Amino acid sequence: MKDWHATFKGWQLFLLVTLLFLASYYVVNQRYDRFYRINDINNDNRAIIEQYLSKKDQEYLVENQISITHLLNYMPYSGFDIHNYKYYEILIADGEYKGSNLVTVGNKLVKKLNDEFNSNQEEIAKYLVSNKLLSAYLEKDIFNYDHRKDYIILKKLYNANGYVDDFESYHSTLASRGFKDAEISQFFQTAAKYYSQDSLKILMTRASDQNTVLVDNPSKNTLTLSDNQFIGSYVPSNLVLIEGIQRSHYDMYLKKDAYEALRTMLKDMGKLSDDLVVHKAYVPYKSETNLPGYNEFQLGNTISFTHLDLGYNNFAQSQQAVWLEANAYKYGFVIRYDHDKASITNHTYDAHIYRYVGKDVANKLHENKQSLEEYNIQNEEKK
Repeated sequence: MKDWHATFKGWQLFLLVTLLFLASYYVVNQRYDRFYRINDINNDNRAIIEQYLSKKDQEYLVENQISITHLLNYMPYSGFDIHNYKYYEILIADGEYKGSNLVTVGNKLVKKLNDEFNSNQEEIAKYLVSNKLLSAYLEKDIFNYDHRKDYIILKKLYNANGYVDDFESYHSTLASRGFKDAEISQFFQTAAKYYSQDSLKILMTRASDQNTVLVDNPSKNTLTLSDNQFIGSYVPSNLVLIEGIQRSHYDMYLKKDAYEALRTMLKDMGKLSDDLVVHKAYVPYKSETNLPGYNEFQLGNTISFTHLDLGYNNFAQSQQAVWLEANAYKYGFVIRYDHDKASITNHTYDAHIYRYVGKDVANKLHENKQSLEEYNIQNEEKK
């Protein structure tokens, strides 16, 4: 009997302790601050959290220990979703988006990323934002993330997001010609250095022609053009006005290195230069009447000479023409259409036209009695 009473009293004591523990837990839990794990919490921002976040969202905030330092200012805006906080923070760090627009853009970004990708959404978002591709990604349905590096290259030529439409059109055309993605990327990586948005667009008007070579680097001094090599409306970046030299009209231009070499050459030519006239120099695409985009005068390093008094067709017999043929190479110039080279250049001999190619190349051409075409073929074979 005594054992039974002792056991009963033991259970009573256990029950009493348990009830006291549960009561204490209830009291403590009621007073427990669930926000204590959040950095920078205070009464003011606590009020903002409780005002703009639902209980469920508050729990999400606590469970994920989300720092509210940068998010507080955006909670009052319509559409704020605490689940998108990582994307809001990416936009905040970038600094381009502000206020309610940041929330709207962030939400739109999350939705589109989730629709299009199964993983790595946050990394993709960071890439788009850091490379200033976000607005184009959100605006253009044809935006192809696989072409992101190409977009970065081409967007430097644009003020708006049209680079996405243009690149996708260019890519489609070149792909239909059999170009691989790597070849297309390399083409635009080079072309973007020398063409503007408009001149590139004109260049690509010939992209569908299988017989046309689109010149990605029209700045090379050794470049030759023909009826199948196209440079669109390319404009050399370093054109200078020809001054202190007799010329057929005032506003004539050459690339700076060609112009400086020309001045030196005419100075060394002495009195013979008194009767030498620059008949033709750089000709812009819109002014060229003879195959615009295919003409070497558009390159800015091609010159046509005439004599001050002799007729155009008599220049070849002049002392000036003889001197140029014997000495121009020393200054980096070569006669463009030389004797006995018509079958290679597809152009008959012309004593008027010279190309600036630089001293090294000019010396090689002179020593080997080569045309530019022969020189380029030889160097291509060495690659």
